Amino acid sequence: MQYALWVFLMIFPFALFGYLGLVSIPFSLGIGYIYVMLEYVGKHIEHPFENLVNDTPLNALSITIETNLRQDLGEEDLPEPEELIDGILY
Repeated sequence: MQYALWVFLMIFPFALFGYLGLVSIPFSLGIGYIYVMLEYVGKHIEHPFENLVNDTPLNALSITIETNLRQDLGEEDLPEPEELIDGILY
């Protein structure tokens, strides 16, 4: 986790205390949760081509493009579509 994010999350309730009073604590927790989740999602989608569960299925996309191009050219020998592995298309 980023050092700057943690510093912001520690200072944020004190900055709001003058305006919101004790309500600033749960408000800061909610805003902090949003920022931490954004950081978490950002880390997971940072590398979309590593062939993991949530990544772009490049093999399936390549086979689909090849099949479509060969069909347009009138070829009969088409590649087999990509199979699901444990319910996931890699």
